[in-house]
Amino acid sequence: MCAYVSRFRTTIFLSCILTVVAVSLMVVSKGLAASWDLVYEANVLPHDERLGDKAWKWCAAPDNKLYDWTGSRNPKLQEINPEGELHVNDNDPKKTAWWARWLEKGEVEESTMEARVKSLSNSNGLAVQLRIAYQENFVALLIYPDNIQFWQDGGRQIKADMKQYHILRLTVDKKKATAYLDGQKVLDGAPKILENPFKGWSWFNQFMFGAGTNDGTGESYWDYVAYTAEGTFSPSQLGDPLSIKSAGKLPITWARIKESK
Repeated sequence: MCAYVSRFRTTIFLSCILTVVAVSLMVVSKGLAASWDLVYEANVLPHDERLGDKAWKWCAAPDNKLYDWTGSRNPKLQEINPEGELHVNDNDPKKTAWWARWLEKGEVEESTMEARVKSLSNSNGLAVQLRIAYQENFVALLIYPDNIQFWQDGGRQIKADMKQYHILRLTVDKKKATAYLDGQKVLDGAPKILENPFKGWSWFNQFMFGAGTNDGTGESYWDYVAYTAEGTFSPSQLGDPLSIKSAGKLPITWARIKESK
């Protein structure tokens, strides 16, 4: 009887160990399988035609469906400076300077976005932002000079000196939004449900950054912006895109563009 109990306990113990190992392998394999779909490194403006199919839409929807934002453009509001940074100086409250990558319906619902950014001014929150939106579900991380916060999230703020460069990561699924600051989770929230005219816009699936408002002003610098629509990944599951690329895990596609400037 004692031998039987001993073997039973051993079996249970081994089963628990195997379960833990299996779960760990699933987590590790998720991280290994993850990759960034697109990395923008501010060698040229995001909408530069030399980026080919990696270019971002500049203040524009795909085919300008239902709404035409192109009238809000002002070429003087953005530049690539000598340091190789995207400088957005939205000093015109009637114009904007934002960029978006538009995906098909259902492709943005579980996604991750990251940027190395600093914010020198932001009059209304949306003037410096990182955004993931799918249909009427909207998540915007507002970047002020002294804090970050989710749009319409009750005023919860994470204090940070955003006049200096920091790495921000935004992860979004159907029920939850999470923000990371320099690798540390700092905010949890939920997507906001927009009303008309956004409700029912099945084509409204985007990764977006910049000055996404035409009734405010803001100044920001962007060193890189990256996203993946493969899922929600913490920094431990998916490293920052530049370190991954330097390790040889991403093809270097920007050198030819930089040399052709």
